[in-house]
Amino acid sequence: MIKGLSHESWQSRESRSEIVAVSLYEGRAYDPNRFVRLMAVVNIDFSLVILFAWPYVSAFLDTPVSVAAEAGINRSPGLTEYPYVLLWTLPLLGSIGAWLATRSGNFLFAKFLAAYPTIVIAASVFWYNYLSAIYA
Repeated sequence: MIKGLSHESWQSRESRSEIVAVSLYEGRAYDPNRFVRLMAVVNIDFSLVILFAWPYVSAFLDTPVSVAAEAGINRSPGLTEYPYVLLWTLPLLGSIGAWLATRSGNFLFAKFLAAYPTIVIAASVFWYNYLSAIYA
């Protein structure tokens, strides 16, 4: 059987490609949890920074999050104030949800849950900075 434009049979091309195959894993098994673990560490670290170093990062995050949430954040907010609670609970809930999804075997949903908090917070910050540069 001839496949494609080549005059070789597809079986001989397939066996030849197995000889030159290069793998990034070099015989190791693919780990679908690598991205989820990385994002869980990023999310938990971000939550800890928000909880314990808010006065230092508020200069960068306060205005974009306040505009996105249509509510301001104090310099020393309580743990349950509206926009502030989103900044530390959303990453924690994403990490917990990703862990539960990984344990249940749903790796694609785990990747989504692990990346969602970072995407939402980064999008609000970058979108605010982009729009303020345009309309300033």
